[in-house]
Amino acid sequence: MRPSIRYFLFLEGRWRWRPTKTMRAAGFTMVPMGRGCPDRDADGNPAASVEDRKRAIELNAEWDAVRLGFRPPQKLDRPLFAQGSVGDGYQRALALREAERRHRGVIWNAEQRSRDDWPRAWKWIGPAFGDCGPKTIQPEHFLKMDEKTGVVSGLLPTIEATVSITERHRVIKVWRSLWVKMASMGYCSADADPTLSICKPLHNCGRRPGSSVKFGSTFSAPGAWAITV
Repeated sequence: MRPSIRYFLFLEGRWRWRPTKTMRAAGFTMVPMGRGCPDRDADGNPAASVEDRKRAIELNAEWDAVRLGFRPPQKLDRPLFAQGSVGDGYQRALALREAERRHRGVIWNAEQRSRDDWPRAWKWIGPAFGDCGPKTIQPEHFLKMDEKTGVVSGLLPTIEATVSITERHRVIKVWRSLWVKMASMGYCSADADPTLSICKPLHNCGRRPGSSVKFGSTFSAPGAWAITV
């Protein structure tokens, strides 16, 4: 039996490193990881991958360094994502966009930042795919239909049903820009964007006149982040 790892728990369908209140005050945040392997652990949960266990041990070492006074606590201004994940790519892309603007001598004010589509679209993209590897994401995560009931579900109809078609277009636009940037980082292939299997070009993503869709009520994305990218 493998020894347990502190703060490493199977919660809500995936493994997570969950810091305590004291740890969060020192700047540590919840770190979602993979959904586990086909094998089961002693508690009946999907066994954590070697990579996720290693990451949890590393996070514990970081906390121990703070707890023992070897490193001062610091407030983290962004969540931690595994290297090569969509969340990691998004954070790098934001930093590069900011660096490019500053290189041109452009500094956005608060109003300009409030109109930035990227953070707005990330409110949809992040919860669905932030901790996933780009190569694990399939077209059906964005749009699929239950063959028995005819119910259409996925991220795109969820956005449309909750907000609007315009919001759906905004999210797809940002997603495709992010995908291109992740491809340039070596995270994925530029021509393997899963949304290209659904609708292209972007202006053809709307429904045909007179068509109707029965929306599903929930959306969840399998294919959690794994180190095999």
